[in-house]
Amino acid sequence: CLLRPDFPEDEADKLRQEMHSALDDLRDENGPLGRRFFARQLYGETHPYGRPAMGTAASLDRLTGAGARRWLERALCGGNLIATVAGDVGEARFRALLDRRIGVIRRGSVAKVDLPPPPTFARGRGYWLQIVDKPDCTQTQLLLGQPAVRRAHPDYLPLSVAATAFGGTFTAPSR
Repeated sequence: CLLRPDFPEDEADKLRQEMHSALDDLRDENGPLGRRFFARQLYGETHPYGRPAMGTAASLDRLTGAGARRWLERALCGGNLIATVAGDVGEARFRALLDRRIGVIRRGSVAKVDLPPPPTFARGRGYWLQIVDKPDCTQTQLLLGQPAVRRAHPDYLPLSVAATAFGGTFTAPSR
């Protein structure tokens, strides 16, 4: 995969069809569908957080084997690779193994990654209401939320612990 990727177009077509099917399935699953609308409402359609990570029908149609090859040529270089090993092997032996197996990968520099800007939220609104009408639904999904502190904020970790303790995760104790 690293040294001789081929990306045949027929495989890209098959994968694209599978991803379209997954999008269709998403429309039938009330929880993920609700979360998708919730994110779009909270972050807006122009911010990456407001768009679905798996893409849209239009973005999936733009994916090709040739595009995957171009991306790989930019991204796959020594400056972007991290190798790890676990077990009874020393650093020198591991480096020799890597040099012998994947030493032909071009060195290259670390690719620049453009991070999305921090999201902005409308101020002064009491709440947003988004209704996804699915008459054939047997269960209602209700999502409530608000912007929280950023991960870099000093209160982020204490708030995460408090949220877990008071039922904010699957591992929280029930009371």
